[in-house]
Amino acid sequence: MIANFVVKTDDEWQSMLSDAGKGWKQDDLGRVEQMERDTDGVDGPTIINQKIEICRTWLQEQWGINLDSLHAEVQRRQNNMNIDSLRNQVLTIQAPNK
Repeated sequence: MIANFVVKTDDEWQSMLSDAGKGWKQDDLGRVEQMERDTDGVDGPTIINQKIEICRTWLQEQWGINLDSLHAEVQRRQNNMNIDSLRNQVLTIQAPNK
């Protein structure tokens, strides 16, 4: 829950909440399909937001970490990351000699 909140953009998070408010059904072959409206009576977005509030409180009280500040910092770093440079760094890591 925390990792998803931190790494998803605001638009991705809102899209996920929107999808959580829609229903799902399974066809005769076992494939899952999304429906336009929720039919099970479970308010997915509210449940997810309640869980995030629990995470937010826990991180702040137990670790002194502000979840929204962490999200903002991760988003800033993701937006400024040069993926090609990162790949090059990973690919050039030397294995330790034994």
